Amino acid sequence: RFGRLASPHKPPAKNYVVKNPLECTSIQVKEKDEEDEYSMEAHRVRDDGTDRDAPRIRAYVPELRKWFIGMFVFVLLGAALGAAGLGVAVKGARDGRDGIQGPPGPPGPPGSTVVLNSSTSSTSNVPRRNLYFEMIVHGHEQDQEWLSTEVGAKAAAQDMGVSLSYRYPSRDITFQDHEQMATMIHQAAFKLKDGIAVSIPGWNALKDALHLAVREMPVVSVNVGAERFDTLRDWSPATGNMLLHVGQLDKVAATRAAAKFDELVRGGRGAGGAATNNNDNNAEGGVCLCVVSEQANGPMERNCEGLQEGFQSVGSIMSARRVSVLSSDLESEKKLQGFITDDVKCVMLLSPAIFSVAQRVMERISSSGSPSVVYWGIFGVSSSIVASLQTANELSFAISEQPYLQGYLPVMYLTLYSLYNLVPMGNLGTKNVVFTGPNFITKDTLQQKATYVSREGVGRRLRISVVIHGHFSDGFWLRVRNGVKEAARDMQIDVHYRHVSQLKPAQTDHEDWEQMRKIAEDELDSGTDGLILSIPHKDVIPLTLKPHTPVISINSNALQDSNHSFPILCHIGQVDYSAGVTATNEIRKLIQIKNHNNVFTTATVICFIHEKNNHGLQQRCKAVSSELGKAGGITATVDTIEGDNELQTRLSSLVGSRDSPTSTNLVVLITTGIVGAEVVAQSGWQSSRNVIVSTFDLSADVLLMIQENKIDFTLDQQQFLQGYLAVAYMTLFLRNGNLPGAVKGAIQLTGPTVVDKRNAHTVFNLAAQGIR
Repeated sequence: RFGRLASPHKPPAKNYVVKNPLECTSIQVKEKDEEDEYSMEAHRVRDDGTDRDAPRIRAYVPELRKWFIGMFVFVLLGAALGAAGLGVAVKGARDGRDGIQGPPGPPGPPGSTVVLNSSTSSTSNVPRRNLYFEMIVHGHEQDQEWLSTEVGAKAAAQDMGVSLSYRYPSRDITFQDHEQMATMIHQAAFKLKDGIAVSIPGWNALKDALHLAVREMPVVSVNVGAERFDTLRDWSPATGNMLLHVGQLDKVAATRAAAKFDELVRGGRGAGGAATNNNDNNAEGGVCLCVVSEQANGPMERNCEGLQEGFQSVGSIMSARRVSVLSSDLESEKKLQGFITDDVKCVMLLSPAIFSVAQRVMERISSSGSPSVVYWGIFGVSSSIVASLQTANELSFAISEQPYLQGYLPVMYLTLYSLYNLVPMGNLGTKNVVFTGPNFITKDTLQQKATYVSREGVGRRLRISVVIHGHFSDGFWLRVRNGVKEAARDMQIDVHYRHVSQLKPAQTDHEDWEQMRKIAEDELDSGTDGLILSIPHKDVIPLTLKPHTPVISINSNALQDSNHSFPILCHIGQVDYSAGVTATNEIRKLIQIKNHNNVFTTATVICFIHEKNNHGLQQRCKAVSSELGKAGGITATVDTIEGDNELQTRLSSLVGSRDSPTSTNLVVLITTGIVGAEVVAQSGWQSSRNVIVSTFDLSADVLLMIQENKIDFTLDQQQFLQGYLAVAYMTLFLRNGNLPGAVKGAIQLTGPTVVDKRNAHTVFNLAAQGIR
């Protein structure tokens, strides 16, 4: 009742107060109104401020005191029961009883799903880390894939130790859903949330709310909305709050589906990969149906466009034909079968909602004894789709966009950004997009995945081995180690962190590579569940891998530029040649600035490799040598140097150019790492009128040199992320078969980003902590 007293619509008629019997507060109320059941009789205050009705109020003190004591006991009892319920809920989430049945693998038994009855649900109110996020999506929990997204988001919140509110519209009416989502986004901004993850199904309805959001807090878009990324980033140039998109690009997925169909048709292989005797598919073109099952669905239309473009890109003589078979249509089965004419070689279903209809058509075609082969694929995964892939051999493949990851990854990325100002740069070939699909699921991949999942059980934790080439004294690798350590704690797994400096110091680099290979093989022999490996040189390979032992490479992968059969799930780091190109572009800008008066006629560029025979460092200098050329109106000569002695000799020959106030030769020093930057600084070289100094990688010392104008810029590859993401991704793969990047061999970029005097101060404290 107290909440109803101070109504904003009816101000108090007179200056009345009610005093709390426990002498805590005084509440001003209106005069008693017989028609207002929520008003209470007030006592008046004398003009001198004394309480003339105090004796009457005090008469009620014993009864009210009993009431307050009773309420206090009731609250304590409720808190105890709530804590017990929370413990059960958390245990249920850990046991997989939270709506997903081993995503994206074979489903569990019916009854293992907990269905929430509210459109809003939250994780623990007392997070381990004091961070509060919201995920706002358009999909309802009745959809199995969106339920998987919700489970992934909650699992991430539990692993990261943060609080999460997962919200979606309460009605399944498109335009009303979008309006509700806009309201939810506004509310998240008003409540000062630390970040949100949001799907963007309707731009016009959501753009105003998103405009506010990206100015107020970090934002990750999920599932749909990748095409709006640049617009949202432009709205927050100062804050950089629009971080990245997590999901699947519709056209890309359909393009890869076309390539898969073309492979099946040309190879004459039936569903499940079984060979057929029908060779007509190889001799002539045909049609692939693109079955749209919802009206006015933009992603489905892009799927059909991508399917046609995919056939063209692989040189196929097949073509895509868009057809509409609505899942709500009573004649849908008859309609779909009518579209399958003699020239149809494959059918791409764009939603699981149409699968039951399609399955009956498949069975009818199969039982008819028709000699022609039709290959079927589908976007999305459900228990019936998995069963069809496993047993019936009706489907050739299903494409999953790994909705569990679409829930998990945004929460993890928001946490890392909020704590450490770290965010990955997306997959190679994209602009700030982390792919969760297309992930192709076939009968064979389901069998392979079964060998990974279920390794973790009662009394046994996952163990992941990390073997790297960095030495203990190198500050760069300290940050990788810190990332590995924190991820292991968050994911609750065991980790073995091994490097060559733990053994007898090697005399040559090749001895280092040999020691790395032996360490890695020791870890494999000891039964590690997964191997994370840096590959500075091809001599680290070959390794004798145990069957189904997954491998992720980090930092350096000397196999990127060669044809190799070594099975790598993905690479996490930067592409060194691309990093060299980025450095070259920055140097070109600086040359133009320094030569604005045309005082320089030549430039001597030295690219110093501090670690001999390191493939990645060589690629950085190769890019500089190939890309720099003529800049700022002068011709640059690039020399690549490996070894301290050679560097000192070369620097001595350039002292005149460095010190002369009238020199016409600009000296550009590029070191490929922190160690090289320190060597150059100790030799008395720093940025000046005649000198440009840059390096790669980040440390507190490098940042200090930038602030003191000794170094012009460095390129940060966020090596803490390399350690953290490798452990997190490997754990997700081992537990669920989920793989960010969607395809084996994908490259997850962590850099490069440019750090100069404009932004060095923002990461200085984190660098001192061994994070940046």
